Amino acid sequence: MKHYSCALLVLALAVCGPSVFAAEDTRLAFFYRPMVPRVEPPPLVRFTGTLHPVKEKKPSGLQTLTIRVKKAEWKLWLTDVKTLTGTDRGWMILKDIFPPRLNLFGPDKLLSPLVRPEMVGKAVVIEGRLYVGTRKLVVTAAGEPE
Repeated sequence: MKHYSCALLVLALAVCGPSVFAAEDTRLAFFYRPMVPRVEPPPLVRFTGTLHPVKEKKPSGLQTLTIRVKKAEWKLWLTDVKTLTGTDRGWMILKDIFPPRLNLFGPDKLLSPLVRPEMVGKAVVIEGRLYVGTRKLVVTAAGEPE
């Protein structure tokens, strides 16, 4: 009986083996692929809004982010949010930023205009890589909308 079971197993592997363990079979392809985590870059996000002092009262129904640029803090009253890479989550990405506070990092030539007092009340577009876990935005573009 022992030899019969062994012979049946060898026959089954000979007949089915190539198709069961073939790399083209997507159901079992994980046997052949190394278990490497899928790492994606942080999303590229564009925030559009107006800069205001932190203590200024916002109009009702308006989403805001407190942003820290160098040593200055501003409230960004948002008018639009877009995710430029991957699926456009738009406004939904704000749910991942809690509390609604971002630290902005990047080249001085991009950040310097955002800390000038004359920017109060002016429309701005800030674009960059959003690191949600650390609430960090690495700015790749910033300025007034076109």
